[in-house]
Amino acid sequence: MSFVVMFVAAWLSVFILYSMNKSLSVAENVFVYLIILAIGMNISWFVAEEFKLVEITRNGLSYTGFLLYRTIAYPILYVIMMNAVFKSRNAAGAFLSACMVIAVILSLNGLMIFYESFIYKKWNLFYDAVVIIFLQVVSYGLLKLYRKAVYRGVNVR
Repeated sequence: MSFVVMFVAAWLSVFILYSMNKSLSVAENVFVYLIILAIGMNISWFVAEEFKLVEITRNGLSYTGFLLYRTIAYPILYVIMMNAVFKSRNAAGAFLSACMVIAVILSLNGLMIFYESFIYKKWNLFYDAVVIIFLQVVSYGLLKLYRKAVYRGVNVR
């Protein structure tokens, strides 16, 4: 069942991103996606494989659902959040969109725990929230640096 839930979550996140009025360019969206994909996968690899804080299922369909979640839904939710943050005119709107992404990702993690796609050993949802907030801050900072580097221009002599 976790495969079906994560397939629907991945499909829904892609559909929302596709249909929303984006404030970031295609290159910026790809940049955020790849940054979150690389950092998020490394964090989950360290947590699950190196530190053994989380046990990932050995069931084929559940593991495929986990992979769909980590490679599609998780980074695209950050791309949606960055588009909403840069579209909002005030800090309250940006904070609300960041909080909504935290709630959605934590609820998807809760569903993954419920369907036993992964099992927390020495980990909990609070640590997941800390990682999510860390990734939000890192992606926002790196996107600001990327925008500064791209839009500043370069003098080539």
